[in-house]
Amino acid sequence: MLCRALDQLAPKRTRTIVIRPNAPWYNEEIAIQRRRRRRLEHKWRSNGFEIDRVNYLEQCTVVNDMLYKAKEQYYSAVILEFVHDSKLLFRTVDIKLLQRRIDKRYPSANSDQELTNAFADFFSAKIVRIRDELLDRKEKLGERTMEEFECTSCFSEFTMVTDEEVSGLISGLAINACALDPLPGGIMRKCYSSLISIFRTVINLSLSSGVLPKELKVALALLSPFLKKLNADFEQFSNFRPVSNLKFISKLIEKSVFVQFNSYLGENGLHEPLQLAYKIFHSTETALLTVTNDIILSLDKGENVFFVLLGLSAAFDTVNHSLLLARLQKSFGIGGTVLQWFHSYLSHRTQFVNINEANSTVRDLPVVVPQGSVLRPVLYLLYTAYYYYYYYYYYYYYYTAPLAKVIRSYGFDYHLYADDTQLYFAFKSVDVDAAKSRVENCISAICRWMELNELKLNHDKTEVMLIHSKYRSSPSILSVLMCW
Repeated sequence: MLCRALDQLAPKRTRTIVIRPNAPWYNEEIAIQRRRRRRLEHKWRSNGFEIDRVNYLEQCTVVNDMLYKAKEQYYSAVILEFVHDSKLLFRTVDIKLLQRRIDKRYPSANSDQELTNAFADFFSAKIVRIRDELLDRKEKLGERTMEEFECTSCFSEFTMVTDEEVSGLISGLAINACALDPLPGGIMRKCYSSLISIFRTVINLSLSSGVLPKELKVALALLSPFLKKLNADFEQFSNFRPVSNLKFISKLIEKSVFVQFNSYLGENGLHEPLQLAYKIFHSTETALLTVTNDIILSLDKGENVFFVLLGLSAAFDTVNHSLLLARLQKSFGIGGTVLQWFHSYLSHRTQFVNINEANSTVRDLPVVVPQGSVLRPVLYLLYTAYYYYYYYYYYYYYYTAPLAKVIRSYGFDYHLYADDTQLYFAFKSVDVDAAKSRVENCISAICRWMELNELKLNHDKTEVMLIHSKYRSSPSILSVLMCW
């Protein structure tokens, strides 16, 4: 109905638009000096006098200086405007300062429809392949559960939201255009205040019933493949990643759940202390400053530092829904309507690929934590922060998650930010062999932990760095083994 009304009131019209270089720093004073420069150039080229050439060159210097100062003032103001929001700052630098324009290029295909289905097949097959490898490795571990950690806290019912809370949730969400929404993002940004009572009713119905409506899960994500790197071969499907754009009302319901869920985790001390993602007063900046400070202090003591950057393959896309729900219940005290809502949220999810208005067939998501969703990162964090006790056929000891405990058991310092994990430790040059062995053993243990939890450590993405002072000789290390 809304679409028909929009077509009648604001039908599509074709217009020709001339795209000109964006120059927001340009002003009238610069325009006046440029016109004077053109007159001096015309005068010099007309009569060829040396004095006219000198006057022209001097005016060129004046115009160039004015352009430089105008650009400097403009970009300084832009950077200061977003200095406290690193995400917006980098986006602004890319778009306004560097003026990067990425042309979409895709593998060769006979039609857009064929291409979308090829992408959908590739993305689905990739997850299936990784899952099969992980299940095979997990079976070979010969593991069985001995004991479970029971959480003493409980979160079984949601609190119904008010109009004021809904308004606050919307103000904290980016209202982006999504082809799955009945209203374009631009219109929604201007008129959402008139729809708050409707949003409140929909949200509260979902929270009270413990159900995420089927309509918000069918064709959930509008996937648009993007190259992982600008210079990557666009003929290879493996060089693309899907980027989702979800329905606005779906994100709004998720946001209301996230606020209550995250508050419960914080009040009951269920967050990993050094997990810096999605916690108040924590960010990528605090993680960077802490790690850098620790490394510099170690170098000042005359020590060297092993620095390990862990990389995972499709970290969010191999999460087992059954394991996740069990861990939410056992390790984090989630039950009742709240657990029922998460079960509904994870089940029967689908997605499709969209390229140039052509859509692929819809594909099921049996294990994926929905890409682009508000809850995706925090659910992954809890999936890797559960508490269980395990017994191995070959190892008579137990592993207690979270992953951080495995890292700590090898004497590493660490910082976690969503699925990005950095671990490091300092050592003396005389202890280089023992340090190398510790790194290899820790990575091996992490690898076992990942496979036991149906996650895959990507050895090609995992990096090991040896950091030492340039005023001291480097410890002799040829290589570090990153497998087991």
